[in-house]
Parts: sequence; structure tokens; C-alpha cells
Amino acid sequence: MADTTDEPRRRYPRLRLRTLLFALIGAGIVHICMTFTWPYLSTNAAVDRIAAALPPDVRRALPQPSPDGQVMPFQGPDSSYVACKFNVSEAAYAVRATLPEAGWTFSVHDARGDSVYVVTGQDQRRTDIAVLLLPPGEWFVGLLPEARLAAGFAQVSMPGSKGIVLVRAPNKGLAYKAEIEAELAKASCMPRRQ
Repeated sequence: MADTTDEPRRRYPRLRLRTLLFALIGAGIVHICMTFTWPYLSTNAAVDRIAAALPPDVRRALPQPSPDGQVMPFQGPDSSYVACKFNVSEAAYAVRATLPEAGWTFSVHDARGDSVYVVTGQDQRRTDIAVLLLPPGEWFVGLLPEARLAAGFAQVSMPGSKGIVLVRAPNKGLAYKAEIEAELAKASCMPRRQ
């Protein structure tokens, strides 16, 4: 006996809510895993592009962004940057900078771009920074010859041997340009040997 119902036959299988939920959760897991692994898989990191524009052991002002390009990703015309490329595999690095007010930042980044040490400027207060960047694995420089080397410096053990230091200053207009450049020029970055 033939089926005489008036219901049309479905061409596609019925999508269950549980299958859709598992697909969304799986896509979320893949997205999160790719977000965390991308810095390890990327061959053109921002730190590499910045470091390529810098000589080693010298503080250098980064050029302002132009329509043709920019050194840093998302670099806007509202900030000025001073950067220094370092390699602590042979010697510790002494880094000094001054943050005269709020809006200024000082940051140390490893070769992947992760922030290792960050200081922000305070409102109505000058912040003088003196940091000694140590090779990986060294946490304290306390022996007699090294103690003189580290006097007055905060000590930061780097996770890797290479990286960059950035000092960011907000641009407040042409009237403040000379003052901002003078403050940025006070930043220094040099190897310290015993």
C-alpha cells in the first residue's frame, strides 16, 4: 500500500540543535588556539620590523607615520616614540628614561613582542626610570663587582636575549614639540660590562 500523506519529503537532513552547539564550541576553541599560537607562527613580527629600522645599542626616534607606511603597527600621529634595540646575551643593558607626566609610557618587549616591564607616567609627577636588563635566568646581581653595576637600577631578567625598549610620548601640538623632543632625548640604552 502506498503512502498517501500530503507532507513533502525533506531533501536535507534535519539540523539538530546539539550539532549546531558543538560546531560553535569547536569553532570557538579553534579561534582561541590560533589567537594564542599566532605569535609563535608569525614570521613578520612587529618587533622584527621595528628592530630592522634601529641600529643596536643606540636610542633612536621613530619616524612619524605617513600615508605610505609606518614603523609600528597602529602607529598614529598623536604619539612620538623613541626605541632602542638590545641583546643581553653578552652584557646587561642599562636603560634610563624620564616620564614627565601622565600619558607617557616606558616598556621593555622581548623578541616576540610580549611586554616584560612597563611603567606609565603619573599625573603631576615626574617618573625617573633606571632599569638593568639581565640575561635570561639571572634574577639578582648581588656580588661585589656586580653590585656597583646595579646600584640604583631596577633589575629585570629577560625571557630571551633580544628585544626592544620603547618610550612613548603623547603629541600635544607644535607648541610642545621642542619640550617633548628634549624629554625623549634624555632616554638612554647602553650595554654595561663589569
